[in-house]
Amino acid sequence: MSYKDLRFLVDASSWIDCHERWYPPKVFPTLWRKIEEAAAEGLILAPRQVVGELGADPRGGGVRAWVEMLRPSIIVRETGAIVKHSNAVNTAFPALIHATEDEGDPWLVAHALKIGASAHVVTEERRSQPNAKKPHIPNVCEHFKVKCITSLQMFVMLGISI
Repeated sequence: MSYKDLRFLVDASSWIDCHERWYPPKVFPTLWRKIEEAAAEGLILAPRQVVGELGADPRGGGVRAWVEMLRPSIIVRETGAIVKHSNAVNTAFPALIHATEDEGDPWLVAHALKIGASAHVVTEERRSQPNAKKPHIPNVCEHFKVKCITSLQMFVMLGISI
């Protein structure tokens, strides 16, 4: 499978950590140009619910504004099939959503299930312990047999280097 066949569904934790902590655009502009190119090719995606987790004001700068700038190529909306997958995720993991935070988590997995074998969920979360109150995305991905990787692994798979 060529990297052009892959699809990466990026969690808010990855967007925030990459943009705000590890690889700020002012320090790594080439990286962010390459991410933009991959997004324009439809390789990097984010459910609209994940974008909602990035902050309230898309005009206020930061990662939310950057992701909104890439609309419509990066933001995917749900279809009937994706809603069914999301319902299955919520049924299997009812504690996945905490009130209004993390509302994008089931949608990441749902979109990956709809896309199929070429899909990878990208998150900086680590597996939660079996007795944890809230499961983490890697646990949910493992349950549904969805590939789950970190942002750095995504960069490697896409051949992004600076």
